[in-house]
Amino acid sequence: MIKAVEEYAIFSLDATGAVQTWNVGAHRIKGYTEQQILGRHFSVFYLPEDQQAGLPEATLAHAIQHGDWCGEGWRVRRDGTTFWADVVITAVFGPDGELTGFVKLTRDATERRSAEANQHRLELLRERERIALELTDATTRSIFAATLTLARALATSNDPRVTEFVEEAISALDRTVTQIRSTVTSLRS
Repeated sequence: MIKAVEEYAIFSLDATGAVQTWNVGAHRIKGYTEQQILGRHFSVFYLPEDQQAGLPEATLAHAIQHGDWCGEGWRVRRDGTTFWADVVITAVFGPDGELTGFVKLTRDATERRSAEANQHRLELLRERERIALELTDATTRSIFAATLTLARALATSNDPRVTEFVEEAISALDRTVTQIRSTVTSLRS
């Protein structure tokens, strides 16, 4: 039954981490045939930097100490491509309590991770849009208030130079509001 499961890579390792059994799902997910992988150390599924950091050995040590190790991370297929793996490694002990090996279950979670990343990006975009709209609204209200104040000053001024400066300031503020609205409209399109 385990050999026929295609959605999960289910295989066993000996006490040193060498692959002992292989199922159809493991072949589908990892790309190795049974003949290509049996006897090889399971560290071949890890990124070179994870191998150098001792991650494969650390997962086995954790499984020995705690019974199992569960985690996610990038793994490598036979062809060198990577996938996001959801992994469980369970230590197997004999009747005498001695470690006999491990059972490893791996699921390709790349699509789920990609969907989560896309959802996160969408949430960030929505938050940016919300902030932009709030900022636009607050800025436009402030500019409008400044324009009204300048218009009152213009109505009470008899000095032609002050009138000219105030009119220029009002025009600049009007152009700024128009530019802000245009930018926000183009960002929302």
